[in-house]
Amino acid sequence: MDNIENKNLTDSLDFVQLPVVPLRGLVVFPKMNLHFDVGRKKSLAALNAAMEKDQKILLITQREAAVDDPKLSDLYDMGVICTIRQMIKIPNTGNMRVVVEGIQRANIVTLVRLRPYLTCIADVIDSGKFVTTENDIAYARALKKEFEIYASMLSKISNEVLSKIMSIENIDELCDYICANTFFDYGEKQKVLEEINVHKRLKMLLVMLKKENVTIEMEAEIQEKVQKEIDKSQREYFLREEMRVISDELGDNEDPVQEADGYKEKINALSCSDEVREKLLKEADKLMKMPPGSHEGTVVRTYLDRCLEIPFGKFTKDSINLEKSYKILDKDHYGLDKVKTRIVESLAVLKRNPDFNGQIICLYGPPGVGKTSIVKSLASSMNRKYVRVALGGIHDEAEIRGHRRTYIGAMPGRIIDAVTKSGVMNPIVLLD
Repeated sequence: MDNIENKNLTDSLDFVQLPVVPLRGLVVFPKMNLHFDVGRKKSLAALNAAMEKDQKILLITQREAAVDDPKLSDLYDMGVICTIRQMIKIPNTGNMRVVVEGIQRANIVTLVRLRPYLTCIADVIDSGKFVTTENDIAYARALKKEFEIYASMLSKISNEVLSKIMSIENIDELCDYICANTFFDYGEKQKVLEEINVHKRLKMLLVMLKKENVTIEMEAEIQEKVQKEIDKSQREYFLREEMRVISDELGDNEDPVQEADGYKEKINALSCSDEVREKLLKEADKLMKMPPGSHEGTVVRTYLDRCLEIPFGKFTKDSINLEKSYKILDKDHYGLDKVKTRIVESLAVLKRNPDFNGQIICLYGPPGVGKTSIVKSLASSMNRKYVRVALGGIHDEAEIRGHRRTYIGAMPGRIIDAVTKSGVMNPIVLLD
């Protein structure tokens, strides 16, 4: 014997010495038939030793399935003593397929051998006699009903299993059999196995099954919503493909769907706000549904083209240096001290509060005194683009703010045109 690990001995005198086979991700219950494959050398040696003796073996679940050579601390406290019913060698693998039948719960008291296979002293747990109360009968009926709901939502559970559960009267056997035929995590199953009190085990399993049913219902609802979205997307895709085929068959050079998709790609590439993007995508959807050559389609195309020309997300970085700005203004213009001081004061405010928007400076005076040129100098000192908008001869304010796009010959306003020509969203605009 080597590397022996011990636990405190219990007061029970019902001890047996048995070979141990650790299970990965499996939990066996009393009166349960289980088949599994064994490949580890220690486990194969334990099975062979059990077959030579009385075919009795202790199956106990590992806490972590990844551990290849488990010690006492890697195993749960409780397992099940089983009888080996059948061992079949799997060809070309060296592994064995084993069929066992659970007998009784047992706690590991101590490991007495680690090599060539695990051997332990186990304390056999006898559930003993218990009195079934009316409360237990009510819980058992509720448990059977919940399992019936559980089985109806999972196609993997056979009708034979369901029929047997409905016929079981013994509460101890009922709890073990139901838990063994669920798809709970092995840690959850181990909690049920370790609960010796039959009445508590019954309540515990009912709560677990109820929670699982609620979770499965929620998963089904989510899956249904996702499937509807997928079906909708597929339907739209097939309809668009049909429209393309019909367009090709009719010899139409214009394909509204393809054109709309092209606009959508450009819109999604814009560095604009979500509100602007949503508005433009709606216009692209309208264009897709319009027949080729329609007047309204031409209006939408013009609108989208104009909007896509706007330099969304492009800004020049301000370079505000008050002394430098004053020098540039002095260099380009003689006198005009009040005007220069007012401009520098505005720059100081902007430097102090960069988020300040909508600043307007009004310059007035007779022609030729330098109103236009001083704005150019201001733009140069701030490292901004300069755009001039000539307002002479304008009689309709729509030319400044833009026409309604439903009008024939509708055009964007002079200010939007100026921003588009500048190539940035923060130019200095001179309304002359």
